Amino acid sequence: MAGAVRIDEIGPGDLEALARFLGREAPAAPDAQGPGRRDAEHYRWFLFGNPAQPTGVPRGWLARDAAGEVIGSKFCVAERFQCGGSPFTLLMGGGYYVSSAHRGLGLALMRRYLERGREHALFSSTMNKTSGALYEHYGGYAIENTDHEWLGVLNYAPVVEEFLARRFGRPNLARLLARASSLRPPSVRAGAARGGSLARIGLAELVSLAIAIPPEHAREITALRDPASLRWRYFDGPDTTRALFVYRSERDERALVGVNLRPRGVRGQVRALMVLDYWGALPAAEIANAARHLANAYRGQADVVVFRGQPPERQAVLAKNGFLRRALPRAVGVCIDKDGLLPTRSWYMVPADGDMGH
Repeated sequence: MAGAVRIDEIGPGDLEALARFLGREAPAAPDAQGPGRRDAEHYRWFLFGNPAQPTGVPRGWLARDAAGEVIGSKFCVAERFQCGGSPFTLLMGGGYYVSSAHRGLGLALMRRYLERGREHALFSSTMNKTSGALYEHYGGYAIENTDHEWLGVLNYAPVVEEFLARRFGRPNLARLLARASSLRPPSVRAGAARGGSLARIGLAELVSLAIAIPPEHAREITALRDPASLRWRYFDGPDTTRALFVYRSERDERALVGVNLRPRGVRGQVRALMVLDYWGALPAAEIANAARHLANAYRGQADVVVFRGQPPERQAVLAKNGFLRRALPRAVGVCIDKDGLLPTRSWYMVPADGDMGH
């Protein structure tokens, strides 16, 4: 039977089968680290619409059994990063699943991906305990500040319901008890912004955006936010919840702010506004005011505002302003750079990188 298994590069004609496979194998919970329920159009955008993919680099691989059914997958998606003024193209290795009856195929898929590490550093932004340990076995290191997130609560009832349901395993009772928490004031209040502004931008404004690299991130590995990448990330593809904003402080300092909306929780009851990117040379304290503007913009549409990947100074500001720190099971970001292609191990990784924010 092992000899009947075939591994091929993912092609455009494989996307329906890929979507069906990942729909079966990926975690079903709305807040799980994984692709969840995605259709072929999502994978068409993510794998084949990507402007950063180098010529000759596969978008990934599929394993099929003798009957032609997909039994394993591994993505190999390029993203452009920068550090110290130099550009780097890294390869993201998400979509890594193998059916339970063919676990041994995982290593064969992983080897194909690792072979690309001689030319490009490799990374992933959706590690769980199993995949993270595998990446680290092959020389990977955890990316800083990706082992937790910060939650600014706009509506406590669905958040408390989630906590109680996971703590005690009685979802109906948790839902009933959580109703009382709806009277609790939000930790991030819509309408409480202190000056500044938040304006949504469109495609036409990308070319003239020109937000300089913040000094604190100049010597870190961080995404190249050029017009082609921003267009692909925020405007192409089927996700209609994405939005790109420019936040301006009272001193006219600017930050690029990308977001999307995602359901979370045991029954998808928590509406999470994920901050996909926060990028600009502003004092650390401004992140709290940007969050207030987001709360105002998404009043009635979101229950929590979620930040990930922020440096310690901004984390301290978020904590001081009522955000709750939620530990993740492990660092979701990992990099494999055995050949030393990158100049540093310091990163500013945000949910827009890889498939963390999908």
